[in-house]
Amino acid sequence: MAASVGFTHDENSNTTPNRTDFSYSLGGGVKYYVTRHLGLRGDIRYLPTYGSSSNELYCYFGCYYANVSHFLNRGSFTGGLIFKF
Repeated sequence: MAASVGFTHDENSNTTPNRTDFSYSLGGGVKYYVTRHLGLRGDIRYLPTYGSSSNELYCYFGCYYANVSHFLNRGSFTGGLIFKF
């Protein structure tokens, strides 16, 4: 199991300004030893970052406006070798 909190810096080359926002990650990983001294490892994480919010119209048993948060949904996969001495 893995979890982290921190900040993500978004840098843009167009008219959207650069910014740094709070972010977190959730994930997990595995290790597998092929031999006594050599193994493989993998880690996968989901990294959402708050992007913006806006009022949007929802219709469910009547229509109303609600403030909706939009996230930049990112993922990360890391793999590697393990050398045990």
